[in-house]
Amino acid sequence: MNIKKKMSNKSIRGVIWHDIERGFYADRFRYLIAVLMLAGVLIILGNHEFGMMDTIFFIQGGYDPVLIIKEGKIVFPFVWMLIQFLVPFMIYSYCNDDCEGVGIDFLMKCRSRRLWWNSKCLWNCLTVLSVYVVQYATAFVYGLCNGNLSMKVNYELFEKISNKSVPDNPANVWIIVYMLVMPVVVSLVTALVQMTISMFTNPMIGMLAVMAWNVMSVFINNPLMIGNNSMVVRSSVYNAQRIQVWQSVAVCIVVYIVVYVAGMIGFNKKDILVRED
Repeated sequence: MNIKKKMSNKSIRGVIWHDIERGFYADRFRYLIAVLMLAGVLIILGNHEFGMMDTIFFIQGGYDPVLIIKEGKIVFPFVWMLIQFLVPFMIYSYCNDDCEGVGIDFLMKCRSRRLWWNSKCLWNCLTVLSVYVVQYATAFVYGLCNGNLSMKVNYELFEKISNKSVPDNPANVWIIVYMLVMPVVVSLVTALVQMTISMFTNPMIGMLAVMAWNVMSVFINNPLMIGNNSMVVRSSVYNAQRIQVWQSVAVCIVVYIVVYVAGMIGFNKKDILVRED
């Protein structure tokens, strides 16, 4: 009994470690592209007034819920959408590829589809976190180059250059907390949705599905449109009349749990090999 338990624990550690190792190795060139994309956006911006927190706000702060008409044109949040593309780009096809490659060997060894799915979910989470580490590191370097590592956002500057509204209380520290945390939470949700859809269709459909969800978020100001929950500008900590924080958190939790369970059930029924567990 003890031997079986030790073997099981060893299998768990092995599956998780190899999933993370192989997943990050498979994405190594994508990380380079992500850094170049972020650097390119900031170089094109070329604003030497931006500090570290200004840069993060510019990249992932979002836009006001009412579309701004400027000179007869709709102002579309291209920078925000570009950042939303990074996580789907990183997640893309590793899970699917693993279903036809080395991952099958691990599935046969550990004899548990549940363990295999959980290890993929862990890889998924770590990939999302790594994207934001890269993003925040890029913002730090940009702020350092500008000689401004302030933890405050110059909202008046953004009101001038991008027509973003000023928050009800610019000194509210929860704006910064929301801006740093909720985009990560939302990306964790969309990454799992993407991986699950991809598992039962194909990687391109999974990526397009979450991108479409984010595009709809630009035009529909509702917490069910997941992208709204990542934009601090559309939250109640920024403006009391906008989406309540509890609604954003509740939507993310419910969607994540539902998709996680649906993915596990679906994978258990997926015809990859004879189910072992």
